[in-house]
Amino acid sequence: MKIERVLFWFRDGQEKLINLNDDFFGLSVLFTRLLNENYRGKKINFINVDFMTDNTYAYYPILKRESAEIFGKDLRYFGTFDNVYFSKFNKADKQLYIWDKAHNYLLEMAKISHNEELQKAVEFSYLQGLKLKLIPDYENVNLEFHYNNIIYKASIWICFADDYMYSKLIVENTGRKIFEKEIARTKICVELFLSIYQKIILKNDFLIVQGAKDVDHLPFKMALKDVIF
Repeated sequence: MKIERVLFWFRDGQEKLINLNDDFFGLSVLFTRLLNENYRGKKINFINVDFMTDNTYAYYPILKRESAEIFGKDLRYFGTFDNVYFSKFNKADKQLYIWDKAHNYLLEMAKISHNEELQKAVEFSYLQGLKLKLIPDYENVNLEFHYNNIIYKASIWICFADDYMYSKLIVENTGRKIFEKEIARTKICVELFLSIYQKIILKNDFLIVQGAKDVDHLPFKMALKDVIF
């Protein structure tokens, strides 16, 4: 990937707002994925977006409000965030508020770093995220295969619930879902979970999901007879 990760951080004074870090982890994953679909510029490691309250800037006067910094291949933006005002929103409005702010901050970082490719990618990602209704679930790996002269597609999806992430196997025929099964779940914000699945193969009438060797539930196997009815 050209951009390793976009990360959202929330802070009120000395307190790290871990619950908000968790709540908007999915949005940061969505922005990371969409940026990488369209970004053609130089390598960027981490883009850190800080959402900080007035209390934070009062406690850390060295921080410059609404400013961007460049650290080698890392970018960081010190944004503002009114936790009291924000807490009055419903879930959908909170998602949109953070998405809009992240878009503005990422765009400002792109301009300050004179990265036109990043500017274009940020605008694309923002609009594409809205089209997806800010749903961060995504297809991770897939396999198209023939069985009894019929074409099928098997895919692993990474999905986000309120307080956990999970993976599921989906099998489709001509775009119609015929099978779905949850494979594993973990706590929200476990970044390793996003990269444990590597490929799906078909062997001896079994679908086999392969990935990291030190993951307990891998390889995961499903007999075709249990998937295709």
